[in-house]
Amino acid sequence: SPRDIYGPPERYLGALRRQFADCWSDRLEKMVMSMVRIDGDGMVHERLEPANHEQVLWTMWTEPTHLMFSRVRCPTLLVVAERPWAGADDEMVRRRRESVKAAQSAIAGSVAVWIPDTGHDIGYERPGALAAALRDFLGGR
Repeated sequence: SPRDIYGPPERYLGALRRQFADCWSDRLEKMVMSMVRIDGDGMVHERLEPANHEQVLWTMWTEPTHLMFSRVRCPTLLVVAERPWAGADDEMVRRRRESVKAAQSAIAGSVAVWIPDTGHDIGYERPGALAAALRDFLGGR
């Protein structure tokens, strides 16, 4: 379900400042504020309505994306957070590596770039590394 961080802007921004304490900046604040809507009372709301969020999750459950990888017919860059959350143990990392290897096998010509020291939100936490991965991948195209 969606995170319970919406409401007054201070609540929303406070939760994200704590989550991204090691990389928080005015620039990141502008980025996260562009991802929500503010109603007439000044309250912050997720742009993705709960019913739509539920639909996305249901589709991910009933139509797993890994079953569609073999259909991909274009150059593909897989940008992977090495440890998607702070508590990810070595077994989780091992399973993640196997999953990425399977994706690369299924997607012809795909390239995987592993970004260390980051979680799921690579663009927030390591924007320079993400930009470098994209530049390197697209530079050869």
